Amino acid sequence: KALQFQVNPHFLFNALNTISCVCREDAQRARELLVILANYFRYNLDGSAGMVPMGEEINHVKDYLELEKGRFEDKLIVTYDVPSKMDILIPTLILQPVVENAVKYGINREGKRIVNISVKEMEEEFIVRISDKGKGFPAEVADMLEKGDTVGRSIGLSNVYKRMKSTYGEDGRIKISSSGDGSCVELCFKKGR
Repeated sequence: KALQFQVNPHFLFNALNTISCVCREDAQRARELLVILANYFRYNLDGSAGMVPMGEEINHVKDYLELEKGRFEDKLIVTYDVPSKMDILIPTLILQPVVENAVKYGINREGKRIVNISVKEMEEEFIVRISDKGKGFPAEVADMLEKGDTVGRSIGLSNVYKRMKSTYGEDGRIKISSSGDGSCVELCFKKGR
């Protein structure tokens, strides 16, 4: 539970500032963003849900990204490759820190934040890949994250590692691949857990 609720408070401030600016230009869009923000925090604050359907978690990530699009506008490009049916429960709030990291650091040479989220069903697992087109993880940062160490003041990805291990044990696989053309964080969710 403690790991589940370590959320970035700056996100709330950024979202409220964005909505405040949008109010002046487009009242209907500001209203839409407020409804999304309310849904986002309702999901975050539901402490009873330890495991949720993957579709709900993906919808939560979409709410997060819609709020970020309000902030970054056309400088945030998001694509999805997600099946319509994802019959698996996963830990609540496990994907958003990875997506948040992709938005924060996945800036390409043209100043655009390009994020792709894909979900593939395999025979024994679902594999979620969250990729970006940024500079990539430094090798030492990827090593620290794979050991579950906190990197600097950031707790998001190390939180995800710890939660995956506490939920799935050694089956809680997370893989980071990184190059100068971007990063990809792959999470493996075993079926029947």
